[in-house]
Amino acid sequence: IKEKLPELTAPRVHLLTANPYDGEYNYAISMKQMAMLTAAEIDIILMDQETFDLMSHQNILLAFEDHMDTLPFSQEEYVTGAVILDETADAEPIMGPMTAYGIDITESEFVKKNNILAEKIIAGVVLNSPRIDKALAFLTKLD
Repeated sequence: IKEKLPELTAPRVHLLTANPYDGEYNYAISMKQMAMLTAAEIDIILMDQETFDLMSHQNILLAFEDHMDTLPFSQEEYVTGAVILDETADAEPIMGPMTAYGIDITESEFVKKNNILAEKIIAGVVLNSPRIDKALAFLTKLD
């Protein structure tokens, strides 16, 4: 389909799910997710706070600072995280500055209409996405 209709380049959204009772499932999902991220097959990730912390620490998400003027979100809706830059001799992480890598979309119509349930739902754009412009355009529809 992509060969015949190359204009079909909508952003790809991935909802990260976990099962606290099934370690094997979580491991399999994690491996699949990392393969998809490496292959630039995911543009937008919908995640909980714990997953957001992991993603922001690993420098996987796009920083929103340069895009805040074009996105329809209030300052309070941006979720900050920090990249792990290095570690000390005691294996303590050395963190970069707090940066807006996510947007809290928990109360959005998109979340409600799609019955996405979580205490907090954060949307992030994957840094290596070949469709960052389309991903950002999609986010404007989530307010």
